[in-house]
Amino acid sequence: MCNHAYTANYKQKPEALGKRCLYPDFYERARLSTPNMPVPALPIDDRGECIFHSREVAWKRDQDFESHFLQLVQMLIAETEAKYYDFAEFVFVGGGSGPHKLHIADTVFLKQAYFIGACFLDPLALEGVEFQGGADFRQATFASDLKVTDSRFRGLDFVRAEFGQLVSFNKVEIISFALFYNARFTGTAASGYVVKFEDSRFDAIVDFSGAAFALGKDSGVEFLRTRFEDSVDFKGARFSCYVIFRDVTFNGTTEFIDTLFDTVDSAVRLRTTAVEFIRIDVTASAVLSFESTDPQRKLFNHDVQISFKEMAGLIRFKNVNFNNILADSRKRLADLVRLGRVEIGSGCIKYRFQTPIKRIDVSEGNAPLILELCQTFANYFTVSNGLNLGFEVVERDKTKLGFFYFTDEDISEAMFLERLAVTEQHLWSLLSIRSEDQLLALEAPETLSLPVRKESAVINAVDGMSAMFGTFFRVGIRIALGRWKEADTRALLSAIRFNDEGAEIRVHSLHRVLVDRYTGATLLGINFQQHAGLPPMPPEHLEESIVEVIDIAILTAIEVERRAVCEAFGLTDKDRIRKDSRVYWRGRLPLINGQAYELVVAQAPDAANIDAAILTNDLLHHWKPGAALLVGIAASADPRKINLGDVVLGSDVYYYERGKVTPNGTRPEPKIISPDSTLWANVTAVPDWDGQVDVARPDGTKARPRVHPGVIASGEKVIADIDARDKIATGHRKIVAIEMEGYGFSRAVWQSFERVRHLDIRAICDDGSENKNDEWHAYAASVAAGFAKHFLLDRPLEPRGGVASLGR
Repeated sequence: MCNHAYTANYKQKPEALGKRCLYPDFYERARLSTPNMPVPALPIDDRGECIFHSREVAWKRDQDFESHFLQLVQMLIAETEAKYYDFAEFVFVGGGSGPHKLHIADTVFLKQAYFIGACFLDPLALEGVEFQGGADFRQATFASDLKVTDSRFRGLDFVRAEFGQLVSFNKVEIISFALFYNARFTGTAASGYVVKFEDSRFDAIVDFSGAAFALGKDSGVEFLRTRFEDSVDFKGARFSCYVIFRDVTFNGTTEFIDTLFDTVDSAVRLRTTAVEFIRIDVTASAVLSFESTDPQRKLFNHDVQISFKEMAGLIRFKNVNFNNILADSRKRLADLVRLGRVEIGSGCIKYRFQTPIKRIDVSEGNAPLILELCQTFANYFTVSNGLNLGFEVVERDKTKLGFFYFTDEDISEAMFLERLAVTEQHLWSLLSIRSEDQLLALEAPETLSLPVRKESAVINAVDGMSAMFGTFFRVGIRIALGRWKEADTRALLSAIRFNDEGAEIRVHSLHRVLVDRYTGATLLGINFQQHAGLPPMPPEHLEESIVEVIDIAILTAIEVERRAVCEAFGLTDKDRIRKDSRVYWRGRLPLINGQAYELVVAQAPDAANIDAAILTNDLLHHWKPGAALLVGIAASADPRKINLGDVVLGSDVYYYERGKVTPNGTRPEPKIISPDSTLWANVTAVPDWDGQVDVARPDGTKARPRVHPGVIASGEKVIADIDARDKIATGHRKIVAIEMEGYGFSRAVWQSFERVRHLDIRAICDDGSENKNDEWHAYAASVAAGFAKHFLLDRPLEPRGGVASLGR
């Protein structure tokens, strides 16, 4: 009888496991059942524990533990009635005179093998071993090396296992789960890899969540030529070492969520980066996520390198210190962002330094004025300090605005923050009024002077103040109409607040000045005073000197689209205007605050990219609009998700026709053009649309159009074949629609001098199959036009006035 007392937790495992040692009885039964074959007695130590559970290391070596264990394995394999192999809490030692090592080779374990709570005091080598029922090493302790070579597992469990030295998996296949949850690796090495998975394959779920790699400062973890065929979880794992994934294939969902790459000590090693993903293969079905759930604790506190062998899947970043990714890797990722294969989400630090995100509550329609002031401050900072400053909007809707300031300049963070505070103080000092008739103070107190020449300071002050005056004039109109309160002034000021001292006093004082000086008769008096003595334009020259200010140009390709747009915006044949050989429809869209967008609508002579490009070029030349929309109909790239009548918004236009013809076939070389970022940010945050149009749905239902952001494929042919449609859709994972004008329109805008804001808005009229017809054209065109109007009524851009400007 073995007196071993089990201590490990055996929940959800065979009932008998962990109750008492089975092997004294097992050996006795074996001896009785095979009287003609000698079965050795099971050695028992002085404490009454069998050789497998005994902790008397010297005694175990004298008794040749390795031979006894290998014989036990063969006896268990021969015992067909055994439901599993129980090696729980065995204490393993190696054989030989030294160095001792336990070597198990060319063995097949037919049933589940339980090594729960086992302790391996000497190196363990598994070579050519197959665990057909899986191997459970939960809570096992490996005091020395573990080397697994040319082996196969149907399930592998190392949950809460402890690894004290080298861990190596080479040419290993795991055809079911592999669990390393909360495992701990603490080995050290003079240099090189302590934990290494090489030329191995994981066919099912792999879980490294909560695992700790607390290795030496010159040691690392490497995954080399390893394939992950299913999901991989590194959530909460900690790498206190350098880590490398080299020539690794990801074919499922891999999550590095709250993974800690704590590589401070590894900086002394002779490597270029602390975290490396080198020549990785991200297949079309794979998604890699790098995310911190705590916005204050960014992922990647040290240098990171990423390169690809193949990149067909998706990588997501959220709350990541993107700036610590090396420059060449950032460039690769930026290129993939444009292809829709990388998503840089909220909270990512993409710059050397950036402020915390400012989140401001705003009144409806007042967000553009706050962003105006942000841009004014960024411009003033750049010129005053000789350091670039930008700002980025991360959240925007009717009542909230979120943004941050950033710089990539080679300065300290302390200097960056100090310059922000000083620049704010300097900018607001320009508002001080020193006499009743002085409207602009050009010189600030000497204590606030910034490192620029005096002439540049004056020019910068004028530029900054003129921009601020423009903002204040618009605020004054809102105050006069009851659309601006002191709370709005507080929000305006907080946009550039880096000094909290006296903030409320500044809010109250500025609001009083805005009420007193920028509304009503006072505002008109300032205008008269500033322009007194300006001679009027001679009447005979006035008409020919007027240049119309157009806010929005809307382009269409075919008549049904143009008629739908004109009807949506209330334009008729009376609004036709001819410029050179072109005919346009001219109108305006009243907005709720008394302002209006000045509009022009145009139709191309034919549905084709080249016609769209020529029309766009002419329209930009004749009207110089502030923004251009391409509005019309398109085919669904995926009728299972994008239905007839749905709206699609072009996050990118993907021109699929370009390529290189070689003897081996045509090699595609697609082009991608992105929309204007401001219009895109606004159209994706627009309030829900009721989808009501005057044209009835052809299917007779009351279904409401859904809105889908995504990539719009653009080519030169009408698509009426499922195979052709699906082949186009495979070019980019996010393609939602296919049409014939988006690339010509976008390319013409992109190549123009003005580079006006632009966006492609479509509604689905067919499924691109041989069943294609015109039944849905009128309805889809009305939906696209109706959504475009709904979008513009949300006021994505400030109207430019629509009044004449003087000068030829």
